[in-house]
Amino acid sequence: MKNIRVLLLFVGVLMIGLGPSLTERVRAQSNQAAANASANVVKPIKLDKLWPLSFGILVPTSAAGAVQMVVSDLAVDAVTQAYINRTPTPLGGVTVLANQEGGTAPGPAIFKASGAKDYFFGITLPNNILVQLSTTDVVADPLLLDNFISNIGLSGQLTGGIGQMYFAVGATLHLEAHQAAGSYTGDFPVTVFYN
Repeated sequence: MKNIRVLLLFVGVLMIGLGPSLTERVRAQSNQAAANASANVVKPIKLDKLWPLSFGILVPTSAAGAVQMVVSDLAVDAVTQAYINRTPTPLGGVTVLANQEGGTAPGPAIFKASGAKDYFFGITLPNNILVQLSTTDVVADPLLLDNFISNIGLSGQLTGGIGQMYFAVGATLHLEAHQAAGSYTGDFPVTVFYN
């Protein structure tokens, strides 16, 4: 029994003596690696309004009506900094004058998006809201503007040497029966963002 105690004591002392050595060996077997961190910063996307949305000169009738500025058939490359003269399509209850003297020629709103070359972007147009155009000429019911549409849909790509794209925006304008004469104006938001 005494031999077993001596043997156990010897093994215990040996383990205590080897303990730090085993710990150091475990540490010596660890490894470390460095990870890289990076970021690619691009210039912010920008939107410039080049031309306003204009429905030209309209004549109301005894019935409520509407006119629509159609842009879906415009080719993307046809939309440049030049103003596009386009007569709105009457949807009943309103007459569009062919002679636009004394007023702003009708045409879609033209925008230029610019930013990082070859990046894709999205467009947010007013959706399910009515934009009111009002006049200071007389007391009158406001004109309602809805059904906004872009000739490129709701997305595009910033191309060309400097990363830009032009697009047109149209909408539908509603007139009340016997709408009061006046020059009606109002704003609507258009937003672009990187996809």
